Amino acid sequence: GAGAAASAGDDRFQLPGFLEKYFSEEKAVEQLPLARIQHEEEKVLGGPENTLMKGIRQIARLDGLLAAREAAGSAKLQAAQQELEATKDRLKREAEAIERKKIEVLHKLKERGLIRGSAAPSGRTSVASTALNSARSSVAGGGGGGEDEEEEEDEEDE
Repeated sequence: GAGAAASAGDDRFQLPGFLEKYFSEEKAVEQLPLARIQHEEEKVLGGPENTLMKGIRQIARLDGLLAAREAAGSAKLQAAQQELEATKDRLKREAEAIERKKIEVLHKLKERGLIRGSAAPSGRTSVASTALNSARSSVAGGGGGGEDEEEEEDEEDE
């Protein structure tokens, strides 16, 4: 290829040696592994393979590759779904355990007298309920003695 171009005349383009493998079948078989494999396949099959058979084999290889990737993807998806369900179950159990501990602590506080009846969301009794309890105790106790008891309980809360 390149030698013939050079002998035809110096004014013609001469192909660089490193590009000959892309334009010369003989050089391609020598230097390119894919061309060598295709050349060997042609020898084994007894001549050049027709385009239809080559296309069918290539499609079969691609189908196999696609099936393998799809199977791997499905396995990953199934593993991720199982991990998600396990994590959901674990978090649900943890939330239930935390709720049980919270109720247990609230019962202990109630038993100790730190919380009366239903507490305000902050865990302390509101000013209005404390004032109402003070008024009831002063009426029922007949004097200011009930108010002192309420103040002592409020100081324990703090």
